[in-house]
Amino acid sequence: MTKSVFIVGTGTDVGKTFVSAGIVSMLKEINKDVCYFKPVQSGASSNNDQLNDIEFVKKISDVSQNIDNMNTYSFEEPLSPHLAAKRKGMHIDKAKILEQYENLKIKYEYMVIEGAGGVIVPICKDYHIYELIKDMKADAIVIADSKVGTINQTCLTIDFLKRQGIKVRGIIINKYQGDFYEDDNIKMIERISGIKVKTILKNINLSDRESISKDDKEIIKQEYHRSLNEKIILDLF
Repeated sequence: MTKSVFIVGTGTDVGKTFVSAGIVSMLKEINKDVCYFKPVQSGASSNNDQLNDIEFVKKISDVSQNIDNMNTYSFEEPLSPHLAAKRKGMHIDKAKILEQYENLKIKYEYMVIEGAGGVIVPICKDYHIYELIKDMKADAIVIADSKVGTINQTCLTIDFLKRQGIKVRGIIINKYQGDFYEDDNIKMIERISGIKVKTILKNINLSDRESISKDDKEIIKQEYHRSLNEKIILDLF
């Protein structure tokens, strides 16, 4: 049976893709049969020098998975999927997404699914990220940053997921910089939400994710090894 987790964020730019790439990369390193799936991608740049989310995961994790199998819908404009699709004259068919998901489940032991934006982001009319999670019968991992405001954003996200009957397996904090208030934020999030922080990833500045250099990749990999060891990774599933 495939073990899958759905990576959700407290909002945009909290680092869902960075963390997803880390989980996929570390599963691959411990010889697990793993795939990555981002059903809908917005903000996929047409600039060949700029890595989009799917390209970033593939480049960092070195998975052999065909890039066409990693995504169902991709839009260049950085908008909510329903609006990006509308502006392109397209309709997002949830059945097509779920069909691709089921096909991937047949082939892989582990599956890392990444959402778009937050949990209430509309994929198409009257269908949202949280409803996709429910249809996939997946558990969620919440990705949050550690800055001011994260207590409110993270706890509201978790509360909403719980009320939808979606199991939250844990929280991963990303972009940690070591400021005193960040540690308090993390403690408050755990206390209020009742959900454990599984690990904390330090902030890494990339040069706009442009064609990741060997040095950048090595720095990223070192951070993954520090924060996402085998025990942590397997506990996410």
